Amino acid sequence: MRTVGEGSNVILTSRDYKFTNFSSDSMLVYDRRVADPRFDPSLPCVTDVDFLLKLFAKCDRCFHFGKTLHFYVKRSISVTNGPGASQKIALTKEVMLSRLSSGYYQLYDLDSIFCFESFFSLSLKAEESYSAALKINPNVLFEDYIEREILYLL
Repeated sequence: MRTVGEGSNVILTSRDYKFTNFSSDSMLVYDRRVADPRFDPSLPCVTDVDFLLKLFAKCDRCFHFGKTLHFYVKRSISVTNGPGASQKIALTKEVMLSRLSSGYYQLYDLDSIFCFESFFSLSLKAEESYSAALKINPNVLFEDYIEREILYLL
């Protein structure tokens, strides 16, 4: 497959987080005495990003390991790769984008809302091109499409 976010161990702010970890949020460690977010059962997927946004309501920084701590395996029957997954993911991202603009996510750094809105907009654009490419080649990776959008922005 490929990796995301490789590099130095660094402190990331909420503004930088999704532009570094643009397709995975599975290694989140937090202190429940400070924040106790819950996964939203109403969301069909991408619940890790919703969870992350709730964490960033209490703290604006996190430690990022630049070395991959897990291996991502693309499975054709998974939540993120199964039939219709791209459409479900896009709809969920649109819900979170709407939540950001409505003030649902009370982020510690209010200026980071714009960064997450930008990320979701880029991610939705990448979902479109990825979904089209997936019809031609089932082995394409979403990470390649979102990374192109992010690099184009930067």
